[in-house]
Amino acid sequence: MVGDIHLYVTVNKDKKGVEREIFVKATCGFQGWCDALAVVISMALQHGVKFEDIMRKLRGMRFQPDAIGVNSIPDGIARAYGVGMRKDGDEI
Repeated sequence: MVGDIHLYVTVNKDKKGVEREIFVKATCGFQGWCDALAVVISMALQHGVKFEDIMRKLRGMRFQPDAIGVNSIPDGIARAYGVGMRKDGDEI
């Protein structure tokens, strides 16, 4: 959760266990923004950029909307999946 926004994130992996696409569902009018971010991340993954590298870049981004412990939507995604703070399927 980032402020009043609930995020639901799904990361799909290939048969080798490598992350290949990400889907983000958001509440409070941020769905389009999250769709765009997810498409860019998925394209990067499909072109060989490592999931951990993407999450490292997103981690710590600070802008609105934010919440206690989460600096932004990209930061929330990175904290949940890139840093291993939550298990797959958990709500941010």
